Amino acid sequence: MIDLYHSLYSNIGIEESAALPRYNGSEEQSRAVTRLFAVLDQLSVAPQPVSNLYLSRATGAPPSSTHRLLGKICELGYLARDPYTATYIVTPLLVELASRLAQAGGHSPALLGLMKALRDLTGGTVSVWIRSGVQIHLSAMLVGKIRGESSHAPGEIREPFSTPGLALASSQPQEEIKRLFVQARRHRVPLGRRFRTLREVQGAIAQVVQRGYAEGFNLRSDGWGLLAWPIPLGGTPSRPSAIAVGLPVGELRRRQRVIVDAAVEMLHDYRAAVSTERYDMIVRTAAREPFSR
Repeated sequence: MIDLYHSLYSNIGIEESAALPRYNGSEEQSRAVTRLFAVLDQLSVAPQPVSNLYLSRATGAPPSSTHRLLGKICELGYLARDPYTATYIVTPLLVELASRLAQAGGHSPALLGLMKALRDLTGGTVSVWIRSGVQIHLSAMLVGKIRGESSHAPGEIREPFSTPGLALASSQPQEEIKRLFVQARRHRVPLGRRFRTLREVQGAIAQVVQRGYAEGFNLRSDGWGLLAWPIPLGGTPSRPSAIAVGLPVGELRRRQRVIVDAAVEMLHDYRAAVSTERYDMIVRTAAREPFSR
């Protein structure tokens, strides 16, 4: 990661001695760091390869600066550029780096607390899912004491409108749902739950919104059931995600009402903790050094 900083800063005209983030450097250095992570943040949720213009508008950076930054990231092997469409996509090198960072503890205290509370309550496996392009990605997991046949493992990719996908989608605007549906169809990505039409997907999401959580019982495959809730991830800006509890179907059906009732208070406490974490992050950032884009 240090090499990435050195290469990026030298490419945009900042002395190598100022490459490491020390929070007392120039305003130009602060803008460069901000733009780098803003670009990576946008790429992490893009349902398709994106252009320089798209990233420039999304991050508020000048197109020329964004173009130079993207060029250097491509040179380092973390992004790839399609010369025919002039769009950018993350490479396995960047995905592997992100996975190692997550395994090193890249989850907030509030999220870890919620995961542990749900596992202690249910004895089941607790998983956290985030949007990864069109599909969803298992980013964190606590294995439960009650085991089933579920094959979930960190890094697993699931359909965009599977049970945790529906929970995640319930916190997103309709325009985003339509865009994901179109992209999934275009790239022949299975929707999940044997959905065929946008109306079917929207109907299932509406039920999740009304109920407050998504439920799924897979008797035919692995006999595993899931309850999933939409949650915000910490950070600024916050990103939608979903947290799920997995148990054998019979166990989950028998205890579903108790789990759902208890989860309401847990989720309320979690959202309050996330808001506090985000506020503290903003205060710390502002105290270090004000800068503009």
